[in-house]
Amino acid sequence: MIARKSIDICRDDIETVPDMDYKKEMKKMRDHRKKFFPVIERLLALHDNPGEAGFPVEITDLNEMIIALELLDIGYLDPETVIKKSRFNDITNLFYNGKYPLTESGEAFYDERAGGKFRDLARNLFGIKKR
Repeated sequence: MIARKSIDICRDDIETVPDMDYKKEMKKMRDHRKKFFPVIERLLALHDNPGEAGFPVEITDLNEMIIALELLDIGYLDPETVIKKSRFNDITNLFYNGKYPLTESGEAFYDERAGGKFRDLARNLFGIKKR
């Protein structure tokens, strides 16, 4: 009896968000996640072909910097691959140092979109057999 009463109290305490369209919010989230892939692909391309300038490479585009920091925050980007310069708790510059950029969860996320192409490429490069 006591447990049931506490559940009813908890239900009353829960605030619902009026007029929230969950499908619309999920679409916004999916659309935002699509912005991750160009940044990941650019970092992978820089890792493979550093070019004439060498490393570290500064990420100058503000949107790319924000997405890279978000990828770092959620654990898709390896913290060892970026150098953050800050001033008064504001990040002013972001540099990529040339190390392999993705963590295991980042690889899984990228591979999910690529439809297994990334995993197949890694298997071909390193001679790993399919299970």
